[in-house]
Amino acid sequence: MRTTTTFKDGHKYYPPKDSVDGHLSEEHRKKLGDSQRGRSKNFKHTEEWKKNLSERMKGNKFASGRVMPEAERLARSKKNRGPDCRLWKGGVTPINESIRKSAEYKIWRDAVYKRDNWTCQSCGVYGVDVHADHIKPFAFFPELRFDVDNGRVLCVPCHRSTDTWGYGSVKLYGSRQVVT
Repeated sequence: MRTTTTFKDGHKYYPPKDSVDGHLSEEHRKKLGDSQRGRSKNFKHTEEWKKNLSERMKGNKFASGRVMPEAERLARSKKNRGPDCRLWKGGVTPINESIRKSAEYKIWRDAVYKRDNWTCQSCGVYGVDVHADHIKPFAFFPELRFDVDNGRVLCVPCHRSTDTWGYGSVKLYGSRQVVT
């Protein structure tokens, strides 16, 4: 017999029809497990599908898990910017967002993480969520944005306690400048 369970927030849970006393049958558990793995154990790709995939991947040097060199990463990033990009919508992305999503910024951030070994430079904690922080604020020192020496790794609590967190740099350096 199926028994429904009503939770505190009012929604109800209806167990599957083949459950016994609210518990799933072995067959149902097996089907759930197979679906969670993304495929049935009996599923096999056809030889035609494998051949087509192989052909599509030929010439893609990075399909085998290799890391793309920085020079190529930057070249691809620059190629897909502005009106040349197929997703261009006339420059509607704020400049701050486009800089922070750029390949140069990601390379800067990775270099800071590696140099500091993903360890907070304020409290020394390792293995927690960390941020790459600009020592001289991003908005006020555009010439130092991608300078690794202007970066440090901080854990989230230490980053939030800095003078430049959020709008703190506006208090220190005056009115907010346009990010260029």
